[in-house]
Amino acid sequence: MNAPNLKLVRTREQTIEEALQALTNVIADKSIDLAARRQCAEAHKRLHACRSIQTVARLEREKGLR
Repeated sequence: MNAPNLKLVRTREQTIEEALQALTNVIADKSIDLAARRQCAEAHKRLHACRSIQTVARLEREKGLR
């Protein structure tokens, strides 16, 4: 029997959140070169700006900031 060819479908927001989490992990890992971590921090900052207003509002509510 052949397995179906399934593809995971992610929304734009899910993709951004996954990337931000991965970048956060790199930034926090002190065994990675400082220059590389700084570049990841810059990428994190730019990607964070791509979040939708709704996502930012939801995250702020979850953290009790709103």
